[in-house]
Amino acid sequence: MSESISFLQSKAWERFQQAAGKSTARAGETLMIEYKTPLGLYYYAPRPVVTAASFQKLVDHGRETGAMFIRVDPETATDGFPGAVQQVPATQPQDSLLLHLKPTEELLLDFHEKTRYNIRLAERKGVTVTESSEPDSKELQAFITLSTGTAERQAFHYHKEDYYQAMLKTLGPNNDENVTVSVLVAWQGETPVAALIALWTPSIAYYLHGASSYEHRALMAPHLLQLKTMERALERGCLRYDFWGIAPDEAPETHPWVGVTRFKLGFGGKRVHYPDSFAIVLKSMQYQLYLVARGIRRSV
Repeated sequence: MSESISFLQSKAWERFQQAAGKSTARAGETLMIEYKTPLGLYYYAPRPVVTAASFQKLVDHGRETGAMFIRVDPETATDGFPGAVQQVPATQPQDSLLLHLKPTEELLLDFHEKTRYNIRLAERKGVTVTESSEPDSKELQAFITLSTGTAERQAFHYHKEDYYQAMLKTLGPNNDENVTVSVLVAWQGETPVAALIALWTPSIAYYLHGASSYEHRALMAPHLLQLKTMERALERGCLRYDFWGIAPDEAPETHPWVGVTRFKLGFGGKRVHYPDSFAIVLKSMQYQLYLVARGIRRSV
């Protein structure tokens, strides 16, 4: 997989989506995930590199299959494309934090002083970290348990257990796309206190999902867990670490991601902002009815 192409457009990610029960299609090289509604079919294209030629292939494929619209979270700016294009909220995080990886001693120098202190505290408290790519591992069960508590506490959305099992089964260490997934868990003794799911590509490691124990928050385990994940990324040859989602730069304190953003910023890194998402509207009347129906469902 070329590093100019997001892992969300890889063949490995497509196989995972299929294993998780989704139907997929490709318009030229662009991966799209299919969604069926009572009003009709639409596609979602996660982080493609959109050119004039690939844009036209999206339009052609949508028309050939009778789609209402195609929703796109672009990897690159897409100004100037013709047709009925409407800006829509992003499905993937539109803002992220990208950290250039270095040996541990150099990384620590770039961390905020409080972050370094919390890492040392976790080490003194005896927190250890393990990793697994097995779908039936104690690590995945620990993540599921911790994510349930985190979801209740912070209103974060997590997938069901079979989604993560499909991810580990499909994106195991031997798949031919060099896109793999692991679960890393911080423990105090036999008790899981923090966990995350990391996705590895040849040069970028992604922090996709995280969860932690409120009861054991004083251990500061998430801080040590992040460092250990970065160290494993460096061992794999990764050059960068993507924190995969932070609040926008000017977000108010009421933004739901303010707390997690403050945590991530403690590790340093550079903000990355992706272009606005858009919908290619192919059937205007059905699309408007879809928006109305979706608004009604969200309000009840």
